[in-house]
Parts: sequence; structure tokens; C-alpha cells
Amino acid sequence: MEKKTNMAELMFFVVPVFVLSVFFYVFYSIIKQKIEDDRSPVLRVEATVLTKRVNVSTSNHHHSHGTGNNRLHSSTSTRYYVTFEFAGGERKEFIVRGDEYGLLVERDYGYLTYQGSRFKGFEIVS
Repeated sequence: MEKKTNMAELMFFVVPVFVLSVFFYVFYSIIKQKIEDDRSPVLRVEATVLTKRVNVSTSNHHHSHGTGNNRLHSSTSTRYYVTFEFAGGERKEFIVRGDEYGLLVERDYGYLTYQGSRFKGFEIVS
């Protein structure tokens, strides 16, 4: 008699393989981007601050404190993005630190310094 594979046995194999695959893909993508950025020249170009945006994400998770008292904890992360437009019309968006984000105003003009996808700084021309 042939043994049938049930859904639980299949999921026991498929789910961990999928999770590990996603983990390795994300890890590979991060390392690949870092290498590309490291190999890119540091450029300083004339640019204008075109737009600014913020992305706030919240994650909730439960904690058990051993007393049967489960608590819901949440953490929030904020990313700041600035899009610059170069003299030739090309646009590029960068992740910037919050303090840098706060100093930039849309339509500011100056010199953008960057390396690959890394924002290095922006010097405003008065």
C-alpha cells in the first residue's frame, strides 16, 4: 500500500524552505547593494530638493512574562526620503537621517554628494 503525503507533512517542509529562501534573498540583496555602492565613485553634482516624504512603520508583538500575563508591545520605525532633481532633469531618491531631513526644504538648490545609493550630504547655495 502506498503511503500518501498529507498536507501537514508537506507544509512542515515547504514553509521553512520558503522562509529561509526569503531570508537569503534579502541578505544577498543587501550585500550586493553594499558592494555596488562601495565600488561607485563619490559624486558631487548640482541639484534641487524636489520632494520629501516620511515612511512610518509599526510592528506589534506579544511578550509573555512567565506569569501568564501577555502584553502587546509595538515598535515604530521612521525612514526619511528626499528626492533630488539634477540639472539635466534626472531624479534620484535617497534615504536620509532625520536631522538632515529637517534641514532640507523643497526647492532648496545646492550641491548633492552621493555614492551609488548612499546620500553623503547636501550643501545649500544661498
